[in-house]
This record gives sequence, C-alpha cells and structure tokens, in this order.
Amino acid sequence: MTPYGYSTAKPSNEPEMMRYSKIAVDALSSFRGTNYNFGPVYTTIYPASSISVDWVRGAEHILIAYTIELPDKGFHGFITPESEITPIGQETWLGIREMLLTMGMEKSLLRTEEIVIV
Repeated sequence: MTPYGYSTAKPSNEPEMMRYSKIAVDALSSFRGTNYNFGPVYTTIYPASSISVDWVRGAEHILIAYTIELPDKGFHGFITPESEITPIGQETWLGIREMLLTMGMEKSLLRTEEIVIV
C-alpha cells in the first residue's frame, strides 16, 4: 500500500506508485491466486497514524514507498499459520521482484534511495 495513512491527501506521484503497485499485485497473484488490495493506506484498509510508509515519504522524502500487509481477510488476525509463511514469502517476492525489474528497465538510473518497502 502507498502513503498516506493519516490523511486522504495524495502524493505528487500517486499515478506512478499505483501503476507499480498493480504490476506487483498482478505478479504476486499469479503464484496462487491470492487477492491483494492496493492503494493508499487510509482508503484501502483504514486511517492509521504514525506508520512507517508515511514517515519514509514525508520525513525522508523517498518518492516511492510501500508497505505490504499480510493477505489474511480476518480469519487469523495477525497470527499467520505456519503453513502460510513460506507461500506468502514466495508470492510476495514475485511481486517485489517484478516491480523492481520494471522500475529498473524504466529508469535510466535506479538509486537505492528512490524506493523503500517497509
């Protein structure tokens, strides 16, 4: 998910971040069909203050910042079953990998300070 959690304000490059989010979610879903929602934290899940993705965007001025939530839909809360840990890691890596490869191809120079996933 993208900034912001504390407000409905939109980052200046929201279309770019949403496009990369879709690339990541499409790749992630291809692994085993898991449905991930993406968009700003505030409108995608709920308002949340003092979250890392907002701090990274605001205080550190990182233009592309994301946070990833586990895919549970209310069955297990924040206690992921052991049997889900490896598949969630595998599908998440596919999404992150595809997003980074796409960014690397599109940008003439991809510096590490341009993206942070928290």
